[in-house]
Amino acid sequence: MRKQKYNHPKAEAAKQRKTAQKTVASLAIEKERMDAYWQDEDKLSQRKLQRKSDKEAKRLDDISKKAELKRLAAEDNQLMDSQIKPKGKSNPEKVTQAQIQANITSATPKQPVAIVTDIPLQENYNHTINRLDPGSGDARSIDQAIHVLNGANYEATDKRSQVGYITFEREHLPLLRQAHPSLRLAQVRQLVWKEWERSPENPNRST
Repeated sequence: MRKQKYNHPKAEAAKQRKTAQKTVASLAIEKERMDAYWQDEDKLSQRKLQRKSDKEAKRLDDISKKAELKRLAAEDNQLMDSQIKPKGKSNPEKVTQAQIQANITSATPKQPVAIVTDIPLQENYNHTINRLDPGSGDARSIDQAIHVLNGANYEATDKRSQVGYITFEREHLPLLRQAHPSLRLAQVRQLVWKEWERSPENPNRST
């Protein structure tokens, strides 16, 4: 007959406590592992959400910047167009030199036509003629310069010559300004004067 094993109560209790402690420790370790796993999962999910949010914010910011740049470029283009091409004005029609010469040759004396331009008002020719001192040699207008350079006196015939030049200039100045839009007014008047020197309407042409 086999001998029955005897377990000491204190030893058995100690063994059970030790087993329970191991079980508790094992459960604690497993709990920490699971907590760490889910914590890592949460961090990963948060990072994904953050990256997605940042990407969307960057996309919206890029759209906003592009729209702003497009608006500024449109404003700059509009400003440049308004400075280069003022409203109400169009590019002058090009006229050939032959057409200008033909117009000048075929032009006949007519009533002076009022010319509306953006040129500042010039001094009245008649007032200038009346105030000029024939012996002073000082010219403050185109008509005075004509007679000072030619050494002429302001007699009745000279005044008629001046009136003829004034009429000639009023008729031909618009044509030459249209043909040479880039020239200054003084340069265009020099061209008018050269045409006047060759014109049959000039009474002093042969002198």
